[in-house]
Amino acid sequence: MIQINGFSGFVSKIIEISNKEKEDKVNWEFYLHRVADKSYSDFLKGLKVAGKVKNIEQADRNNNDDFKTEIKQTIENAMKVLDDFNRRG
Repeated sequence: MIQINGFSGFVSKIIEISNKEKEDKVNWEFYLHRVADKSYSDFLKGLKVAGKVKNIEQADRNNNDDFKTEIKQTIENAMKVLDDFNRRG
């Protein structure tokens, strides 16, 4: 893999594997010490469902016009503060 100029892909794969192992270990430790009413497989399924719900909520938030308006207002307010700061400086 390294010989065909795939070094960055190789490193990325190693990091991905390491992160997955750490995530699995954290999930297992949490399950052992905090979860008593589910099997480990049910616990993992619940994590996946919760992740999907979070992603759906984030997608809804990004498509929400009120949220977009709030972001625009925040950016405008920040720009006003920076302009004021530049005028004083």
